[in-house]
Amino acid sequence: MKNMSKTICAAMVTGLLAIGTVPTTSFAAENSAGVAEFINKTADSAKKALEELQGGRADEAVVELKNVRQYSKEITGQAASIKLQRANQAVKETMRILSEEKDNKKAIEALTPAVNSLKEIQEGKY
Repeated sequence: MKNMSKTICAAMVTGLLAIGTVPTTSFAAENSAGVAEFINKTADSAKKALEELQGGRADEAVVELKNVRQYSKEITGQAASIKLQRANQAVKETMRILSEEKDNKKAIEALTPAVNSLKEIQEGKY
């Protein structure tokens, strides 16, 4: 009986350790083509968000801004520069302005530099 409980305990611990080694997070783009794809998606979504804001469609802009934040998480390497970080901060601030202040004009002013920075990153100017 004692040996059986030790064996069961050992099997359970081994199983838990094996489960702990299985990766459970998503991976960023793993090659330059993947990074380029996500740079393009990020920049295109930011441009679309700015167009939506300029058209007075704040709800649609928020959807695109969420896409920008998600896509930018996949950008790695040299492209993940301080310029990208600042663009993300501007996107976050734009989302805050839209949710708290509901001021499209101020949101456009906050987002425009981010769109320009993302365009530069898209052009290879990190």
